Amino acid sequence: MAQNPEKWHLYMDESGAFEGTALSKNSVIAGLLIESSQIRELKNQYLDLCAKYKIDPKNHSKDLKSDSSFRKFQEELFEWTNHDFCGKLFVIEFAEDFREQQGATLHESAEANRYLFMAQEMLEYIIFLNPDFYDKNIEWAITPNSRISVRQGKEIEMGYNVNTKAPSMVFSWTKEIVGTLIRIKLLQYADFPELVKSGRSITFAKIDAVVANKSDDIFVSWVDNIANAFYTFKKKIVAKSQADIHLHYNAEYGNNLFLECIECIRDRKST
Repeated sequence: MAQNPEKWHLYMDESGAFEGTALSKNSVIAGLLIESSQIRELKNQYLDLCAKYKIDPKNHSKDLKSDSSFRKFQEELFEWTNHDFCGKLFVIEFAEDFREQQGATLHESAEANRYLFMAQEMLEYIIFLNPDFYDKNIEWAITPNSRISVRQGKEIEMGYNVNTKAPSMVFSWTKEIVGTLIRIKLLQYADFPELVKSGRSITFAKIDAVVANKSDDIFVSWVDNIANAFYTFKKKIVAKSQADIHLHYNAEYGNNLFLECIECIRDRKST
């Protein structure tokens, strides 16, 4: 009889510039992995921290920059999530563009590709390649924050509260895009049986993409603040980060990631 699946929630958000040439090596995508049994406890702890600094639990980091207590709140949240958090913290940092040099048809600097490639690499690693989940049945609830990139003339830039009826072309990180990406990867990984333990299942209870400042989910606010902290305080606190999963988007790491994961899983299977 197959084991009951572990139920995990994934929340993900970004901070920084990704489109065109106006990018930053501080740009990150970060997120939380939370098992269902941890949801209530973590929610109460987050609410207590918000109450301590008199911060709205449904806050959006961009709306609170002028709040004198917000920086202290964000720093304590970052410290807690890195060291005493019972879930898992993940982050992928931008390091360099490399696809054009390798002759790829799609380049990072075109349209919204840089963000899409980074987000895809992170989701692929977590769901399909992370050795910690190799021998487990997992039921996922995927809730990344949405991202909208808007064409303004020849430039691509980040857009909030975009009027989708406007003539500008809109590129979105939506639940449809996320769902399609995951379905494609499910088909691709079916050809790599050594990555899938016999009888293991990967299922999805939810695939969505939410607008951070319009969501009532406090974990959406939490991950928005974590991503913003990685970007804003990078020199001061990212060196202290003890993220469970820490990737870098560059040629060397991207090319070796798949093979390194296979070797890790092979070593685990042989013990």
